[in-house]
Amino acid sequence: MKNERIHEALCLLFPDAAPETSWKLEQGPHTAGEIAITKWTLPDPQPTQPQLDAAYLQLAKADRCAAILRELDAIDLQSVRPVRAKLAGTATPEDESKIAALEAQAQTLRTELAGLV
Repeated sequence: MKNERIHEALCLLFPDAAPETSWKLEQGPHTAGEIAITKWTLPDPQPTQPQLDAAYLQLAKADRCAAILRELDAIDLQSVRPVRAKLAGTATPEDESKIAALEAQAQTLRTELAGLV
């Protein structure tokens, strides 16, 4: 659905605005089923669809960054046992391959994250 995240986009584009009084969003037959701005009280002009689309892209990037950070946290947790075994001198070949696989996964995610910020 187009403009599904319009409220978030407007808050991003107009961070000093009070959403409760600055705009009104509605969805229904009068908006062709899309979420649309039906009231605008800011002195700034209402954003264009390309401006909203750019804000949606920023929101998607922020979402992906957060997801990558969660994945990196999960990788850290998965690596605790094999690393502990390695430090204790009891690591098996499976522990070594698990550490290598997790590090490769983490490196791929860190590279993607660097490209997003």
